[in-house]
Amino acid sequence: MTITPQQKKTAGAIAALTIVYYAPSIASVAMRLAQQQNSRQPSMAFAKTSQAAAAPIAAAQPFRPYVGTYAGRAQLDGRALLCAMKFELRPKPQASPGTFAGFATLNCMPLAPLTRRPPAATGPRTASAILSGVAENGAIRFQADDVTGAIEGCIPTGFTLKPFGLRQILVEWRDCKPAAMILSRAGR
Repeated sequence: MTITPQQKKTAGAIAALTIVYYAPSIASVAMRLAQQQNSRQPSMAFAKTSQAAAAPIAAAQPFRPYVGTYAGRAQLDGRALLCAMKFELRPKPQASPGTFAGFATLNCMPLAPLTRRPPAATGPRTASAILSGVAENGAIRFQADDVTGAIEGCIPTGFTLKPFGLRQILVEWRDCKPAAMILSRAGR
């Protein structure tokens, strides 16, 4: 079978269109592979950095999948309160690596049938906190930068966040009494 000049032109046009169509993605893959290869071979300047500077970066890596918004509801141990918490975890890009920002809102309602309180004391109580935290030893330890409101006269001063499965976190906090709640992912 002989190939006609028209078939040669058509084959050439198809080859040219294929190259034009796939060239950007091939170039992109090649660039990603080159970047990965470069990141595996640290430069001399990077190798000279202290281990103390690299520790927060390594500690922060496990928490990247947990960045997002979480919510949960539970009765607090030792308290006649039913509480709902919303917690937002974000990296702090302007701060050093391994630091995070947290935004917590705790809304509690006294369990009236279990308590002998006057009706005025049975309304909801809300405490909100803006937090700064550092990743260390498999947890993020937060300190409260700003707090509004209180639960039973107690102001939260610090929080600890730990991963709890794929889509959950364990949040422990300190106020008058230690408390904890498991929260599930509510959004990004």
